[in-house]
Amino acid sequence: MKICFISSSYFFAVNQPAKGKKAWLHGITLPLLAAYAGREHSVTLINDFVHPLPDKNKFDVFFIVFTDGNFERARDLALTLKTIKNFIIVSGNTLDETTAAYLPFIDSVILGEAEACIEQIISDIKDKRLKKQYGKLSLLSSLENLPLPRYDLIDRKRHGFIYPVEATRGCPAIRSNNYVQSRTKEVFRKHPIEQIIRDIRYLKKIGVRQIFLTDENIFADKEFAVSLFKKIIPLKVKWICRIPRGVITDEELMKAAAASGLTAILNEETAEGFTKISGGKNIFRKMTAMKINSAIRADIKSKQHLRMESRFSFHSLQKFLLNIFHSVVKARIAAIYGEYSFAYINGVGLEKNYCIRIADGCSSKCSFCAIAAADRQLKSKSAEQCLKEFKQALDNGCKNITVTAEDVGAWGDDFAAEKSAKKSPVLNIASLLQQMISCGADRDYSLIIDSINPASLYCGLLSLEEIFHSPAVRRITVPVQSLVPRLLKLMRRFYGIPAIRQSLSIIRRSSPNIWISTHILIGFPSETKEELYETLSLWEELPFDEGCFFAFKPESGTPAEKIEGRISEKEIRQRMKLAHKYFKKRGFACFLRGNDFLFVSKKRKRKL
Repeated sequence: MKICFISSSYFFAVNQPAKGKKAWLHGITLPLLAAYAGREHSVTLINDFVHPLPDKNKFDVFFIVFTDGNFERARDLALTLKTIKNFIIVSGNTLDETTAAYLPFIDSVILGEAEACIEQIISDIKDKRLKKQYGKLSLLSSLENLPLPRYDLIDRKRHGFIYPVEATRGCPAIRSNNYVQSRTKEVFRKHPIEQIIRDIRYLKKIGVRQIFLTDENIFADKEFAVSLFKKIIPLKVKWICRIPRGVITDEELMKAAAASGLTAILNEETAEGFTKISGGKNIFRKMTAMKINSAIRADIKSKQHLRMESRFSFHSLQKFLLNIFHSVVKARIAAIYGEYSFAYINGVGLEKNYCIRIADGCSSKCSFCAIAAADRQLKSKSAEQCLKEFKQALDNGCKNITVTAEDVGAWGDDFAAEKSAKKSPVLNIASLLQQMISCGADRDYSLIIDSINPASLYCGLLSLEEIFHSPAVRRITVPVQSLVPRLLKLMRRFYGIPAIRQSLSIIRRSSPNIWISTHILIGFPSETKEELYETLSLWEELPFDEGCFFAFKPESGTPAEKIEGRISEKEIRQRMKLAHKYFKKRGFACFLRGNDFLFVSKKRKRKL
């Protein structure tokens, strides 16, 4: 059997997964899961961030693993790779029964820790009795007698020289802002020390000398940690890890760690916060004396930070300068493109962001859309569940909450169509958003709507206008796709330009500070250059704050694939450059990425 384990990347834009040439750290999950598959099967590890999409016809089974906010990309991978002949199994640390309901096209899901289920799933596939669900959220796997992770399957050309080893799992300090911890009530568990040493010895045998202990808190059990460090000393390896608050003040523990090869620690605190919790500025001198470097979150407002870090070695100074660079970039992106712009959200990330998917599928029949071609009918999540997730996000301290769907405005339409209004007292998106805003009336948070189609916006404008008056609503995406009626008709999109103008004007009048984004396709079949410039000019005129311009790429099986007047890829790339030149000439902050994505912001225009 040919088995492929995939760790999913994330979307930095609509249908645009984040990609890179190299990943410097590799997680422990895939090598460990691969070990349970057994040597009798052909196993491949794919990192979606650095590897191209695997051939769906070459593998019998795909295990897709995601973490935190990568569910959308994992779902997209499952949909793309699924065939009649293969099996798709999805697992993730935030996957539960509710989320699994939005994966109806896959073969099975794993709830909770996956390693306990891999052997059973493979056996059930052989016996043709695969179940729809395996595992439980509350079930914790034993960490004893674990197989040796398949480090040999890691692609060394596409990953760095630091390899992962897990010594403990979980953290004894339950944090209110940790969604997975609060849901699973995860406890602190330890691998047998002999098992950890076995993994390190194997890595040393294959030439690895730098190790990343992936634990949340390797120092939580002091006695266990010291015993482990003593066993590591003879192996003569270098290792790095994360470090929680207060641990660094335990000089005995830090000396034991340094003696075993600890060379760097990672910490989320700013310099000022790190100094407060670590017993003063002398801690930096002590760490330097122990030859331990520190990578702490930079605070560009603190001049003291630079003075303290300058006592570090050359390598630490490099890390510090990199942190400073990231902080400066963050401030610059916010100043140039806007704090709630696509560039900021995808380049820096919003603080404590939580995403609520309120519906799956779409009731629209856009000619270019693969979702419409797959006939994935609209399936709205119940209002009770949406509100429950919203309240949970607020209780966990989330500062930004994103309400998302293929078309947020269509939420609840299927309830009416099925004559099941009794399932929920809320039947339209305006009422749902109003209840969310009422729940968070006394909370400090921002609400992001991503995204609402122009037709849904215009039809529900009267009821939605009150929503836009709320200061909590900070960003909305209205994907027009084009501003030429002829092209919009071919796209099977809403083509009332005056109505779109009216809708946007009402949003802007209701909330002058709301950030309005849109998506526009360039190079749709039969589009002329005159129509391209018409779209660019009208976008400039309408009250959008930003525009994400995408090079049109026909999806297999969609009606747009058969429309006459297909434009060549070369010509589309040329038009992307023309659009970039058009906005740049007019002084807009913009950038072109890979000739297939153009971002333009009206936040600030350069002086011409």
